[in-house]
Amino acid sequence: SPNPGVVSVTREIFKRVPVIGEPDVLRVVQLLPGVVATNDFTAGYNVRGGESDQNLVLLDGFPIYNPFHLGGLFGTFIDETVGEFELIPGGFPARYGTRLSSVLSVVPRAEDRGGVHGAVNVSLLASSVSLGGTIRGNTSWNAAVRRTYADRFVSALSDNQLPYWFTDVQTHLRHRFANGGTFSLTGYFGEDVLAASLASFGDTTQAGGGALRFDWGNTLVGVSYTQPLGRVLGSDSTHVMQRLSQTGFATTLDLGSGSLSLRNRLGESRAWGEVARWRGRHETLLGYEWSSYNVRYDVNSVALPADAIFKLRQRPSAASLYIDHTMRAGSINARGGLRGETVTGTGWTGLSPRFSVKWFANKDLAFTLAGGIFGAT
Repeated sequence: SPNPGVVSVTREIFKRVPVIGEPDVLRVVQLLPGVVATNDFTAGYNVRGGESDQNLVLLDGFPIYNPFHLGGLFGTFIDETVGEFELIPGGFPARYGTRLSSVLSVVPRAEDRGGVHGAVNVSLLASSVSLGGTIRGNTSWNAAVRRTYADRFVSALSDNQLPYWFTDVQTHLRHRFANGGTFSLTGYFGEDVLAASLASFGDTTQAGGGALRFDWGNTLVGVSYTQPLGRVLGSDSTHVMQRLSQTGFATTLDLGSGSLSLRNRLGESRAWGEVARWRGRHETLLGYEWSSYNVRYDVNSVALPADAIFKLRQRPSAASLYIDHTMRAGSINARGGLRGETVTGTGWTGLSPRFSVKWFANKDLAFTLAGGIFGAT
């Protein structure tokens, strides 16, 4: 591949990494070249000078907005559900947009054993249960649930309370049809909850006492279909891919049982389609992306009329077209691409040319040069 510094990590490799506390794919990412941990305590990572929110994180090709728990202390991916992942730490091809620093693509695990198989993992911080199997050799599935028990653990050892917990639910289904087409369904739900009584903080005259609740989390439902077309358009091989997804991220801060509540909701409806064509040592990708966003932000109080404090509604959309071509000739791998994007309501359109060239000096040494415009919408 002409991508500079791209690293693919299989399940067999990342399972060998020593674990302290909870197994975490994102902490394995921190060990890769070009990646620096945000600090010693979190699973957040910076790639070649960029911030952690400038990394595009994909689960089976679908975006995850905030793949962290407890402010970045844990990653959201359940270890047993991950098959492999790939990190492109810069110079990524034109098919990827909306981020500046890197692309982390996580591929769900596909169970290849017949029947039903399961695993239970218990760590110092959380427990998880996973199940998976294959039906008639054509359909594979897996599902997993994880919950931290730090709140129960602290309350069992002392009179102090830790009113925090997080939950993850992840599932994946893949079916291969007789004509070679592949259908997959991916789902994810994750939530962090901090819930307590304001009385536990002393003076309850502020905000009228009552309960404190702060929660945040991701939701994802995505389907994809890939169909090989064979030797069409003068190619050696061609296939088409279509993905549809609904992704969301939400936060709620409720002070004093509704005395003051702040709610933020972001939803993205996304379609991504692509045609891939191979001929000899040439590979061409032609595709599109379209996203419709629903942004909602509310500040309310039970003591005031509805929407009396603040209300925000925004529904922008973004569209892009891209073409990407890779050529392999002897010791040279070269790739060039162009991505065009526009965002409604802003009057903004942009073109993002990108290129990458890799020269193999010998079988053990290669040099890569990449550049382009990597604009975020």
